Amino acid sequence: MYYDEHPTAIKAMLRQRLRWEKGNMIVCKIRLGEILKTIFGPKKTRNFEGEEVKWFRWSASSLISTILPIGLIGCITTLINVILLAFAPLFGLDAGVVFANWAISFAIGAVLGYFNLMLSAIICYIKERKRIKNVSMGVKIASVFLWPIFALLMVPLQIIALFTKKLTWTPIDHKDTANHESFNNQEVLKQELLQEDIKENS
Repeated sequence: MYYDEHPTAIKAMLRQRLRWEKGNMIVCKIRLGEILKTIFGPKKTRNFEGEEVKWFRWSASSLISTILPIGLIGCITTLINVILLAFAPLFGLDAGVVFANWAISFAIGAVLGYFNLMLSAIICYIKERKRIKNVSMGVKIASVFLWPIFALLMVPLQIIALFTKKLTWTPIDHKDTANHESFNNQEVLKQELLQEDIKENS
């Protein structure tokens, strides 16, 4: 277990996430092939009866969603769709109608994606309700609506990271004065109170 304080300033947060996106791209470039081989390449092993069998390590698939620049790929595919729409008249289609239908489909997908991210935030609050303390209901509701926008920041950050050759680490200002010693003291106090409760109830 470790304690971490996230940046509270928008500029520091963007600088941190840009560095993360660049790092993910570097890892994707170097390791994506190995991960795909790990997922789809069969590995020989033996079952409980001693027979040789082949199995696929699907657990490594979660790494792809982490390192793959999904936002950047989405921008490229969207741009390709728009370019292809321009060739609609060559096939006897009305470009205006085709583009309108595509725009409606795109808008529906965007709205569904927005609500899907909102749902993930709601599930997080429900699941971690005992750990999330000192947060008002108003802040929780606002964060549920703003979380999709915050998540979509990866799109411009991935585009910037693609054209940024070198990123240097800079210290992040921390406002919390807590240190490891204070956390350790809190844990010791909790254990002492727990022992007292055990003695009183025994």
